[in-house]
This record gives sequence, structure tokens and C-alpha cells, in this order.
Amino acid sequence: MNDQFVWLFVFVGGYVLLLAFCEYLNRRKNIASEYTRKFAHIVSTLSVLLFPHIFVDESYVLAICAIFFVMLLVANRMRVLHSIDGVGRRTGGSYLLALSVGISYYISIRLENNLLYTLPILILAVCDPVANMVGRRVESRRILNRKTIAGSLAFLLSSLLISLFCMAATHHESMYVLSLIVSFTATFIELLSPRGTDNLTIPLAVICVLIL
Repeated sequence: MNDQFVWLFVFVGGYVLLLAFCEYLNRRKNIASEYTRKFAHIVSTLSVLLFPHIFVDESYVLAICAIFFVMLLVANRMRVLHSIDGVGRRTGGSYLLALSVGISYYISIRLENNLLYTLPILILAVCDPVANMVGRRVESRRILNRKTIAGSLAFLLSSLLISLFCMAATHHESMYVLSLIVSFTATFIELLSPRGTDNLTIPLAVICVLIL
């Protein structure tokens, strides 16, 4: 069997097990959906950073993304994944995450620039949970779409640090200016994006900044 097929089954099986584990934590251990959702978000988003180093043909990555886009969309509509969608608000973040990974990967492959994939996904994996955690723990004024000033500042700072790290790793000649533009743009887009749509809008905004 083609080793690419093996890796496809490994990732699909791994993500199914991750969802099953989150359901177990939520239903059997009474861990709140907000926490199981963030756990699944962080693990799945960080793991997709391995895609460029494993898959030679982008069709396998797009197949994984398509499978989980459909599966999570159906689960969201049927409300069967309580650990992911039972957060007390309507959100499409779960299936939009699969869509954004596929789009980001496709663009990075076509333009032959791995930064167009790594940076948006890293910001999405780290900054969104950090902003959520800070926003819940630090009391501050709410501004737009239930977002808080403290959470937005945490997103801005963490995205700036990640941008600087990625730019330094690629020896980008305009790393400081571009990192500032990326972090401010991503923070602004995150603030404007309701109901989990930031899982799609943040990566696309970062990609647009890097391309322009």
C-alpha cells in the first residue's frame, strides 16, 4: 500500500479518536464543552503542521480536510458532538477549521511558500485559545462579538511573537514591519468575526497580508 494512503488513514483515524476522546471527557467525566472544544482545536490544528513534511501529493491533505469538513458540518447540524458544539452558542468553527486548513495548504503549495501555511495555522492554533483563556480569566470590557479587551490584547501579543519567530526562521528581510501588520490585521479580523468564523477569516487574512 502507498505510504501516503497509510498516513491518510493514520490522520483520519487519529482525528476520529480525538473526537471520541473529547466526547468521553465531556459526557463521562463532565468536563465542560468549552474546554474539550479548545483541547480538540489545539491538538488538531498543531498536528496539521506536519502535513507539508509528510504528504508529497496535496490531494491527500485536501481529502482529509474534505472528509472532516463534511463530517463536522453534519455533526454540527445534527448536534451530535456535544464536546465540540455544545458551548451554548451557535458556531461553525469546527468545520470551518477543516476548510481553512485545506485552503491555506492549497495556496501555499501553489505559490511554493510554506510560510503561507505555517504562520496562519500557528496563529490559529495558539492565539485563539490564548485570547479565550485570558478573556475569561481577566475581567475587562467587552467590545465586539463577545470579545474582551484583555482577550484581544492577548491575541495581539501572542500573534506578534509567533509572527516574529516565523519571520526570523525564514530570514525575512521585513520581519519587524510585516510581523506588526500581520498581528494587528489578525487581531482586528478576530474581533470582527462572530460564531467561530474566525477559524476561516484569520488564516485568510494572514495569507492576504503575506501575499500583498
